[in-house]
Amino acid sequence: MTIHTTVRQKTAWPLGMGMGRLLCLLAYCSPLRASTMVGSCHSALAQLAFAVTEFERICGRLPTQQEGLTALIQKPSDWPHEQPWEPLLIGNLPKDPWGYDYRYVLMPGRDAGFGIYSLGADGITASDGNDPDDLNTWDKNAPWLAYYKAECQERRPLVYLIPVAVAVVVGAFLFRAKQRRTGKLRPRDMG
Repeated sequence: MTIHTTVRQKTAWPLGMGMGRLLCLLAYCSPLRASTMVGSCHSALAQLAFAVTEFERICGRLPTQQEGLTALIQKPSDWPHEQPWEPLLIGNLPKDPWGYDYRYVLMPGRDAGFGIYSLGADGITASDGNDPDDLNTWDKNAPWLAYYKAECQERRPLVYLIPVAVAVVVGAFLFRAKQRRTGKLRPRDMG
């Protein structure tokens, strides 16, 4: 069986691969990537904080430090018998956008009495959630926004190269298409 390919089919694959690589580079270098991850993390922290507040409303207490966020998906031993057990979160505990577990801490001095934080991009904390890159539920000033904004600024020179690369790829494609239409594409150039 012989498969016949046209010039268009032969050039579409490399062009598609080039555009795919370019889009991957754009996704990695984009300043939006960091802000999207921060936004996703902030949203997850709010959802976890809401689930802990619901746990306190139903059970009459906050999860202990030992139970942590696991109390949201596994029935605690002192769960009120009159309340049917339903996990407050479905499935496993979520991980932050960088792949790390969210941390739960009891904070009696705070209004909520607890806090939840992410280790941030570096995956470590030296201050239990108060590092510049750690996102948390208790610091309303959100100092991590300045940290991740600075990280985006460092990547910005690469972002400026992306439109140039797109223009070069599209220009090459249009040039070859024009050569094909006018018949100036030599047979050895078609492979």
